Order: sequence, then structure tokens, then C-alpha cells
Amino acid sequence: LDLFVSADLGTFAGFDVALGYTHFIFPEFRSNVTPVGTGYGELGLDISRSLGIVDLAYESNYSFAGPNGWYHQIGIEKSFGITDNISLVLGTGIGYSDNYFAAPNNSRWNHYYVSASLPIELNCRTTLTPYIGYNGGPSGYVTGPGSIGQGDILHGGVSLSVSF
Repeated sequence: LDLFVSADLGTFAGFDVALGYTHFIFPEFRSNVTPVGTGYGELGLDISRSLGIVDLAYESNYSFAGPNGWYHQIGIEKSFGITDNISLVLGTGIGYSDNYFAAPNNSRWNHYYVSASLPIELNCRTTLTPYIGYNGGPSGYVTGPGSIGQGDILHGGVSLSVSF
């Protein structure tokens, strides 16, 4: 379960800037002793800008667990309107890890990703978003084969977003 809160800081030189905090909760670890207990938090800075044909998105996140490292991610997204309330969003990008994982020598390229989501606007404040994504970690990446075991991951789920 991910709990997320963010605040838009405004637009500067055409870039939209937001500051956020995400707390990750891992219910499967409740009875185990782990370095992160039942969860941990990340502070993030998000910067985005429309380039016309696609949107550019950059994020920088600081983890309050493990080695207290950073990861940075940059990518592009394209949204296709299906109806007035439903869109298809396709994205791709690459990530860089800076001492984020507890593995040695982990400050280097971390992963690439592709994603697809289907935001459904339920009302003016609530959006339900089913999504699917793939994170790849080629050989030589922090998450690549023989490293920390998080190489190729297919993931999906549903996000519920409520704005105040």
C-alpha cells in the first residue's frame, strides 16, 4: 500500500513543480524483522513540462530507509483521450540510483521502464487508475542480473486518487 501526499509549488519557466511524500507499507512483513520494518518513506521533487507532442517528467526521490539514498527518474508520457472521463496514458523512461540500495557500488543506472495506465475520472476530485508497467534492469545496471534481484519486474494495480 502506498500513501501519497503532494503539493503543487507552481510553474517556473514553463515547468510544473511539486513536492511530495510517499509512505510504502508492506503488510507481508508484519511478522518479520526487516531493515525497513513494515514500511518506509520517500520525499520527492517532481518537475514536468509539456513538449507539445509528449510530456516530459523528472522526479528526484530521497529514501528514509536503508542507506538513505536517492534515485532519479526521467521519462516521457503521451495521453490519448478515449472519452470525456477516460484516457490512455503511455510512458517510458530511465532511472538512476545514487546509493539508494544497500548493495555495494549501487550509484549508477538503475532501470528502464514502460507503462500504460487508464485514468478514469469518477468526479471532479476522484480518479480511479488501473495500470500496468515493466521495469527492466539490464546487465551492468544496479538492478541487473546477479545484483540485488530486482531486474525484470512486471507489475500492475489500481490507484485511487482524491484531491482536496
